[in-house]
Amino acid sequence: MFQAKDVTQLTADFVSSSGEIGWDDNAATFEINITSPYHGEYQLANWLGPEMAPGVFKEHWESFVTESDFEYLSGIGINMVRIPVGYWIASDPNPPKPFVSGSLQVLDNAFDWAE
Repeated sequence: MFQAKDVTQLTADFVSSSGEIGWDDNAATFEINITSPYHGEYQLANWLGPEMAPGVFKEHWESFVTESDFEYLSGIGINMVRIPVGYWIASDPNPPKPFVSGSLQVLDNAFDWAE
């Protein structure tokens, strides 16, 4: 029988447009405040350009979430993760410009680690 103790709720702080810390209506939604005007892979890749973007994204992919993060999650009893994926990953290794190739391998790594 399903019981409330079987569910773990994951919530995230958010900062409203007025600067107040609070909670959103959807516990799975959170806002990240950064000072850069480039708030997404498309904008950042355009801004960095085809020469610089691959190195920046590769460095990010290799360090942002790692196998040890999955080991930690498993060790504390987490048995499910949610990974947002952009549509362009289906075209990897030749995604539409300005997206950078390599993201499909990163997702494959996450699947392996999650196993």
